[in-house]
Amino acid sequence: MGRPAVPLDTIWPNGSDPKTLVCVRAQCSVANLFNTVFGEPDLTEQLHKQRGDTELVETPWYPTKDALPPQLYTWQVTDPPNKPSATLRHRKVRFESPPTALAAKPFQNEESQVVTELYPDTLYVVEAVSSTSAPYGDKFNVYFRYIFRADSGPSSSALHLLFHVEWLPAMNRMMRPVVGKAVDGEQGIGEMGRGNVIAKHKATWHGASPHPLLAGSHQPPAPPFPSRQHPTTVNDPHFAIRWR
Repeated sequence: MGRPAVPLDTIWPNGSDPKTLVCVRAQCSVANLFNTVFGEPDLTEQLHKQRGDTELVETPWYPTKDALPPQLYTWQVTDPPNKPSATLRHRKVRFESPPTALAAKPFQNEESQVVTELYPDTLYVVEAVSSTSAPYGDKFNVYFRYIFRADSGPSSSALHLLFHVEWLPAMNRMMRPVVGKAVDGEQGIGEMGRGNVIAKHKATWHGASPHPLLAGSHQPPAPPFPSRQHPTTVNDPHFAIRWR
């Protein structure tokens, strides 16, 4: 077992209200599950192909955020691919999405990812913020938090993916439900990701969560947001995360 990495500051906005998007147990080690999602290109490529996305480009993982390309949507990759580690914890991903109800033409998407916590063979946390060139894309931010946790036994682990949309002040309140339905594509990522993880690791699904932005949808109660203090237990109706 390697040494824990120094925790990095969260990128989540204050006062966020995270919702569960994916909640799954896998029959593999937590290191294997983490590597499947963020260390191997196969899963990401499958997800975007199923959604009809094109032009998928990923930077390597870098030691600092400053090493990432500063521009949006147009950067290119020259360095070879690698895997996240205790020292390589920042990367960008971009792709082009097909037209939607709100976007008559294909549009660009970009996600900045950071490994905020890394305790080898025990806990891995990745946070991400997504940007888009779609209509109204400059008026909201989409955040994700992937929690990979060792479960009971050496060959069992859990993934809990949280999701939050931050509406910026410039966003018209009347347009939020309309734009929210367009953002519903993220639910598709969660559903397809679940299927691929299950197929590879004989995983078990623990409760589906409807998209948090759909009017009238019912949300299962989300677990307490993890903190730096690592509480002993987290009471979650879908699965238990045991914090050490």
